[in-house]
Amino acid sequence: MFDAHNHVQDERLWERRREVLDRARAAGVTGMVCCGTCEADWESVLALAAEWPDLVIPALGVHPWEAAACGSGWMERLEALATRYHTVIGEAGLDHAQAPETFPAQEGVFLAQLALSRRIGRPIVLHGRRAWGRLVELLEAGGSHPAGIVLHAYSGGAELVARLLPLGAWFSFSATVGYSGNRRAHRALQAVPRDRLLLETDAPDMLPHALCQGPREQWPPNEPANLLYTVEAAARILGCVPAELADLTAANASRVFTSLA
Repeated sequence: MFDAHNHVQDERLWERRREVLDRARAAGVTGMVCCGTCEADWESVLALAAEWPDLVIPALGVHPWEAAACGSGWMERLEALATRYHTVIGEAGLDHAQAPETFPAQEGVFLAQLALSRRIGRPIVLHGRRAWGRLVELLEAGGSHPAGIVLHAYSGGAELVARLLPLGAWFSFSATVGYSGNRRAHRALQAVPRDRLLLETDAPDMLPHALCQGPREQWPPNEPANLLYTVEAAARILGCVPAELADLTAANASRVFTSLA
């Protein structure tokens, strides 16, 4: 299995990272992309990749929630680190569930990272939330991305899949696809060609429903080891064998991240 998106550098997992990654291996996770969200966590992401080079592929970027806080020189530092350590770019993107006054900063930071990923030939991992119309518009303006666009925890509609595929998009789904009421995600999953499908945990967030027991404040953080829940949920929706889907999506991840593994 390959976890296409997580944040093991998050403070909820960092102190237990060795246990977390040991459990991931024991569960059958053979690779993962660990995504940075701001300048402050890039070094931790790189440290994880340095200690577990056969397991962790690093991604460095600025999440839309952090866009307004970018200091001067952030892009120069990102380009230098991404080039030196041969990283993926991201997590970048747009989030219109945030305050409207943040939208201009979000868009500027997103477009800068998109341009960087094209310039240095790296895949970019994107976050989209309530901003799919604008996100697709901006992606279409640039045409197909040669290195690939990974749409993490895809929440766009099934109708957008056909527009995004020619742009070099890969569609990654988290455990929320297994929530019984998430019909939008079920339809989107079914619309994605199997050779563009990825699966993820988004750990420490997006805990599988089966593990959401008791009051929310008592829920444990999600972990890469829980990827099997996503695999099983997606396999049920697609009507296929979980082990075969795990192998397929791991092979897909190898393709999109081939030059970085």
